[in-house]
Amino acid sequence: YIGEVELANSPYIGRQKDKNGTMRDVWIFPLRIIQNEEDLIQEIELLEKELEADQHIAETEKERIVKSRIGHSAFKRKLLSESNTCAVCGVDDERFLIASHIKPWSQSTNEERLDVNNGLLLCPSHDSLFDKGFISFEKEGNIITSTDLSQNTAIFMNVNSSMSLRNGLFSKKQTYLSWHSEHHFRR
Repeated sequence: YIGEVELANSPYIGRQKDKNGTMRDVWIFPLRIIQNEEDLIQEIELLEKELEADQHIAETEKERIVKSRIGHSAFKRKLLSESNTCAVCGVDDERFLIASHIKPWSQSTNEERLDVNNGLLLCPSHDSLFDKGFISFEKEGNIITSTDLSQNTAIFMNVNSSMSLRNGLFSKKQTYLSWHSEHHFRR
């Protein structure tokens, strides 16, 4: 046993010899090993130390490098296993879903960065608004919008006061969402 695996690509039919040397059709499932959380945390810490030593890279660039190189795809896979739609509007094309941290990556511990309860799958519009603090959620999961968000922008970005988190996600993520509405949301 080398660890948990996932499909790396679509299964396909190939030709191989069996134990008697006879050619036969076989299904091939391309697999890759999924890193466990402890390995990801170690990788994050090492990469952060590396980047910290380079004084020429801005903080936002360091954060982008770490997010893109480590953990973000694993984080998105975890969120997709919960739900495969935007938590706000229901967009269901995975190519357009963003694994958004509720408590921002830059302010989270390594454990919080990998905690699926610190994440929401959001479409690009809702991710941008949530990330910049223009929307957040009340205790019951109802959307709240910043007074800095114009009515025109809200309409264009598909935000209205009747929206709420879908699929009862709020209860599992309440601690992080409370943090977001208290510390990151623009009142």
